[in-house]
Amino acid sequence: MPSMLPAFLQIEINWLRGLYIALFFCNAIFATMFKTIGRDLLSSFGTFSDCDETDSASCQGNQMIFRASFSISMFFLMRALLSRFGWVQPRARAIKILMWVEVPVLIALLVGSFYIPNCK
Repeated sequence: MPSMLPAFLQIEINWLRGLYIALFFCNAIFATMFKTIGRDLLSSFGTFSDCDETDSASCQGNQMIFRASFSISMFFLMRALLSRFGWVQPRARAIKILMWVEVPVLIALLVGSFYIPNCK
């Protein structure tokens, strides 16, 4: 039976893997960008106040990389658990679910990781 979807919506699984790899690298670029040029913005969050007391110039950047790594690992862990325990999306809706559910969840995890308090 031929598919009722247009050709551009018939997504191959390898293409979706490429999108997840792109999400991973965008997160790495975001973290590296904040390590080098976003220090002033990071100091406005209260959770990075411990870095003001240290002598290390890269304290805030390292904190950002740790937090971005935490958010991307939690994203892929949730994705793996959901796919393992029965939430498998049909290929026709994969790109819609990626853009309207998974990308906002990743952004929320990344922004939420700014507010995780530092422990001493």
